[in-house]
This record gives sequence, C-alpha cells and structure tokens, in this order.
Amino acid sequence: MVTICTAVFVPECKFKAPNEGELDPQFSFPLSKFVGQNNAALAFAIKGNYTDKTQLFYGKGQSCVWENQQLVPPKKKSKQQPALCEQTKLEYKDGLLQFNFTYPYTSNTEVAPFTMRTKSSELTLTVDFSSSGESPEVAGCKSTS
Repeated sequence: MVTICTAVFVPECKFKAPNEGELDPQFSFPLSKFVGQNNAALAFAIKGNYTDKTQLFYGKGQSCVWENQQLVPPKKKSKQQPALCEQTKLEYKDGLLQFNFTYPYTSNTEVAPFTMRTKSSELTLTVDFSSSGESPEVAGCKSTS
C-alpha cells in the first residue's frame, strides 16, 4: 500500500490568492484531515465560475471530469467511485466554483487521497481514517495567529 502525505508550507498561514481557473488551497484547508472512523467532508474550489480540463481523482484513478458545467464519470467508467461525481454539490459563491462532497468511512481504507487538477493547478486532500484530532497544519496556523 502506498501512503500519500501532504506537506503544507504557507508562511504564517497567509494564502496567496489564486488566479482565474486555479484551485484555492485556503478553501480546502486543512489539506490533511484526521477524521477517525467517521465520514470525511471535503471541499475544493476554483477561482471563477467556469473552468475546463478539471478532473477529480481518488487514489490513482480518475473519478470525475468537468464537462458541460457538471461533474461526470470519465469516458472509461471508473469502478472505484462511480457515485462520487453525482454526490458532489456544486455552487458558485464568493467568486469561487465550489465542489463539496462527503466521503464515507469504510473499514478497508486507512488513508484516502483525493486530487483535483485543473489546466493550471493541482491540489491533494489526504483523509486519514486511522487517526483523529487536529492535523499538525491547523495547530501550526493557530500558533502563528
């Protein structure tokens, strides 16, 4: 099993504003989530209300692509997470195209990486079902505020 770890380096937890069509890491923060044996609420956001070439991956497999203003399964049906695209709530708010979804806990998954990729940016959220509590990046931001 390969474990993906996200290291976040944001001086003083001050995020740079994304450019049009780029992912907004501050919207998704924290990027590593320790949820224990609970469902994980996840969110991505892209600056602007339209984007092309957007893809959502679970693990190494592509789960969804952004086509015609909606998330749909890729042309080759992914057997891994077929419902993920349909469960994702889309909203345009505060200048961001927001993607929100809940990933359910399953006993056979300890760590689940989710990556959203646009034409000009990429962001991975890592969900850890084996740990609970606050991720170190949140504690780090609290100590600088």
